[in-house]
Amino acid sequence: MQDEPGRLRALQRFVFKDHSDDPALHALTSLVRDVLGVDVCGVSLLDGDRQFFHAKSSPGTAEALPRVHAPCDHAIRSRDVLIIPDAREDHRLSDNPLVTGEPHIRSYAGAPLTTPDGYNLGALCVLGASPRLFQADEIALLQRFAGLVINQLELRTLAQRDCLTGCLSRRAFLELAEAALRGRAADGAGSALLLFDLDHFKAINDTHGHPAGDQVLRSVGAAVAAIMRKGDLFGRIGGEEFGILLTDVDTAGAHSIADRIRLAISALGQPTCLPVSTSIGLTPASGGMDLSLLLERADEALYRAKRNGRNRVEMA
Repeated sequence: MQDEPGRLRALQRFVFKDHSDDPALHALTSLVRDVLGVDVCGVSLLDGDRQFFHAKSSPGTAEALPRVHAPCDHAIRSRDVLIIPDAREDHRLSDNPLVTGEPHIRSYAGAPLTTPDGYNLGALCVLGASPRLFQADEIALLQRFAGLVINQLELRTLAQRDCLTGCLSRRAFLELAEAALRGRAADGAGSALLLFDLDHFKAINDTHGHPAGDQVLRSVGAAVAAIMRKGDLFGRIGGEEFGILLTDVDTAGAHSIADRIRLAISALGQPTCLPVSTSIGLTPASGGMDLSLLLERADEALYRAKRNGRNRVEMA
């Protein structure tokens, strides 16, 4: 497969969590199922080692499976729709446990979900418990629906990204942080929440105008994004205030990352003669803790950092 690292980066840009709460995608899979008369339709996406359904027509279908067993792993290796009339007679799937055992897949069709820059994220796939020959008009219809899925993913991406800095929007950050904290309750892994804003940012806007202020925000967004690790969440809360949820980190490690962020922002070359610095509030975030409480603690630490001289990190 060509440029798998690039494909995975594209997947991360388009999809922020495994499962979609987008009613449009769920409605679309139900429509495709009914129009084509198949047993199951799903929007399948593939990361490094597994396939997961971002949306599907049948709630009972397995949410995820190893990529090595995923029929859609074959579909994303081509621009064309993959058609398998009878999986028992296809060398790629004949010994697949999904064919030899439950759910006893027989027919399969998968239209690649191709991004505008050419990466196949997964497939809009349909599955049947009986062998089937798909007709040309059915294949064309599946391709058109796959285009609608990509359009919907693009719309969701735009809604979840702050258009100026490229980080998560406020709503997306809060939703994903809350979900991540619920997940952390099960595995007990350490997390930390950071809130930071730019010191004396109003002076930049007042002295040099909002275009200069916007350039500062873009530079800050890029600098912080370069420090983030896989699994971290970075969002713009509003104005010049940002939030970060660090995952798989202890308190000392979180403080170290926060200080790296502070130093990176202080080192930025700006289109103004005014220095740029940031004050950061940090609080440990145990799995299952209420996000609103964590935000309150981090906010208190942030304002203590400002009272104590700015351009510093304070722990809640």
